[in-house]
Amino acid sequence: MGTIQFEVGTMTRGDYAVLLNGKKPDYFVGHVDEFNHNIWWKQELIVPPATHEITVTRNAKLFWSGAVPVAANQRVL
Repeated sequence: MGTIQFEVGTMTRGDYAVLLNGKKPDYFVGHVDEFNHNIWWKQELIVPPATHEITVTRNAKLFWSGAVPVAANQRVL
């Protein structure tokens, strides 16, 4: 397995939805603030090794979308 972590800066993280490998609400896996740090309780999205299509939306509008390659035992920011 590998992990994806979102570095979000100062944006309101709870407003941003993360969709994994699809763009419909069925592919919702959580909000950005659920995957935003690697301290004590690790908040990362655990995924199998592969290239994953990540879509981040806010209020049903596209904020960011792209392919994210994740290798085994790798943390991607």
